[in-house]
Amino acid sequence: MQLVEGFVLIASRPEAAHQRRLDFLYGPNTNPKYSEAVWRLQSNGLVLFNSWEEVVKQFGSFRVRLKNGLKGMNFEEVGVGNIRLVIADKLNWEETAQFKNEDQLVLVGEMDSGSCLFGKHVEGVNGVAYAPVSDFEENGLKAFDNYDEAMRALHEVARQGKIISRLSMIDFIKLKTIDLNDDIV
Repeated sequence: MQLVEGFVLIASRPEAAHQRRLDFLYGPNTNPKYSEAVWRLQSNGLVLFNSWEEVVKQFGSFRVRLKNGLKGMNFEEVGVGNIRLVIADKLNWEETAQFKNEDQLVLVGEMDSGSCLFGKHVEGVNGVAYAPVSDFEENGLKAFDNYDEAMRALHEVARQGKIISRLSMIDFIKLKTIDLNDDIV
């Protein structure tokens, strides 16, 4: 099993077309080719901030990027969260079975662009082909609430989307909401 634990910055904005909220998760930039201090969790290999001090240090440049309209998106809210993922090894059914009594599960899909978190299916939210999943950042950060549903989704993502995924227990807590004009404390 793999343990991924730490802090994330959260940038949220409404998406009017589908009447939903998008919550993008950011960790530290792991690619030296880019100058940005923070990077989408899906693109940085699920690397999280190790400490609150690291989050505070990177928040200023992150806020400037958001205020200037990161890729044309108008974010309304910024926050800090704590995330803990316990990820089963690929195709290790003994490890996967240990999650049978968990009620907060996501899939960690390995894609060309990086690792993607998939959660509970929400109508109209992107997922994988016709598999019963939605992108975790686009579905309102909704995890699967039972093992059987998550396992069905795991199989369908592999079958329909040809994406190897791993089952993961997730603990996610939004610790703080910060106005874009305020400093983080």
